[in-house]
Amino acid sequence: MMTMRTILIAILPVVFSMISFQAKAQKDTEFWFVAPEISQNNASNFDRPVAFRFSTYGDAAVVTVTQPANPAFPPQTINIAPNASGILQFPPFFDNVENIPPNTVLNKGFLIQSTSPITAYYELIGGVPNNPEIFSLKGKNALGNTFYTPFQNVTDNSSGYSPLPHAAFDIVATENNTLVTITPTRPIVGHAANVPFNITLNRGQTYSAEATSQLSIQHPAGSKIVANKPVAVTVKDDLLEGGPLYGGFCRDVMGDQIVPVEKLGTRHVVHKGFLDGDEFAFVVATVDATQVKLDGVVAGTINAGQTLNLSITDGSHFIESTAPVYVLQMTGNN
Repeated sequence: MMTMRTILIAILPVVFSMISFQAKAQKDTEFWFVAPEISQNNASNFDRPVAFRFSTYGDAAVVTVTQPANPAFPPQTINIAPNASGILQFPPFFDNVENIPPNTVLNKGFLIQSTSPITAYYELIGGVPNNPEIFSLKGKNALGNTFYTPFQNVTDNSSGYSPLPHAAFDIVATENNTLVTITPTRPIVGHAANVPFNITLNRGQTYSAEATSQLSIQHPAGSKIVANKPVAVTVKDDLLEGGPLYGGFCRDVMGDQIVPVEKLGTRHVVHKGFLDGDEFAFVVATVDATQVKLDGVVAGTINAGQTLNLSITDGSHFIESTAPVYVLQMTGNN
């Protein structure tokens, strides 16, 4: 079985030069996160257990995990020694974890607070090792007011599982009375494409925008999210059919916590992984008339919300753009 992975790459101005967010979470003392819904596949339990994993540096940490909008979720506290790791696993309380159903305001946002700086990620473990993924938490770098959603558009979600897997993006608010305007580029549950709509979220409340189709061309790539107060956004693309692209039997989830437009950059490096054949980098523009170069050669010009597919062959490749972009790489192992 092949394993596919998502790498979201961005330059964080001033503090960082270049970083692959899938490989390294951000060091911080506070993290917001909303967990996506993953197909259970009946009794196979592809979606559970899941876990938050934390790592300390030179200082010990007391890590507290809460759901500010959900008083029924008891606060969870973990004591972690210096230069050590800790884990919070679900089940129990699994019904409070995944952000379902779509098109509904829910109370499932997680707030992670630590007494000293840590890194954190959310791991989809599963009852069988068929559909794993890691969502690296970005701390303050995850929070912002404007986002575009990057998705792959070259392979469909599999129709062989129950419930059916889909692509979706999930939003969590960090403050009360947060007005969020969503403009989906493709139909999502309850809403037509290219028609803006508003939702209002309080602190810790969440919303899931799920594609109505499993076709890759109907994934909501480039959808725009604008909030009047800081929010965090998760993207997921569940049980993708890798066989048509790379042969064999591959159905795997991709996903990550993304960063807002104000944290993006214009120069990126991607490195070929271990899938047979070319891999892909999906570039999403945030400004109209953005020119994109691959290894110094113009690859195309795209407007805000549009996606440009780049083939990634052997070795490393340099991507330049005239305005900030999202770069989502689909890579993995055979």
